[in-house]
Amino acid sequence: MAQFFRPDDENMIKRDTDYHIGYPRTEVLCARCGGHLGHVFEDGPPPTGLMYCLNSAALNFIESKQVNNSK
Repeated sequence: MAQFFRPDDENMIKRDTDYHIGYPRTEVLCARCGGHLGHVFEDGPPPTGLMYCLNSAALNFIESKQVNNSK
């Protein structure tokens, strides 16, 4: 699993509450197809305090020189 502290584009995901293991977790879904991408937890790094644990097979990786780090 890859871990991130914020989505690159909020419009690409949606969140839902998942109770599949007996307690609530925030599930992250594809906004287009509704596919399960992973979960977000509130014990992540600064600046957001969030940790997105996502299935890396659902991600497109790009070279760091192409990433906009100004967000």
